[in-house]
Amino acid sequence: MSVYSSTKHALKVMTKGLRAELLQQKPGIKITLLNPGLVNTPLAATWMEKDKVSFPHYIEPEHVAQAVLYIISTPQFVDVTELKVQNSAEYVR
Repeated sequence: MSVYSSTKHALKVMTKGLRAELLQQKPGIKITLLNPGLVNTPLAATWMEKDKVSFPHYIEPEHVAQAVLYIISTPQFVDVTELKVQNSAEYVR
């Protein structure tokens, strides 16, 4: 789990740097870091089965797709820099 957490943080830092570079080189390109919580996918099912975790609070891939649609539908002057999407019950863990 520590490697997973480290890579998520690395992506956050890389995204921030990429956004700063592109702002100078290609204004108008927007970069968003989308952080989904537990999504009902085969990967999540394998992880839960392997670690014997019973955690039914997940979101569907369609919910992540809706978040992407939201991000790309914002006006040109609105920059969604980071968005966390997860089941509200995931906080209770």
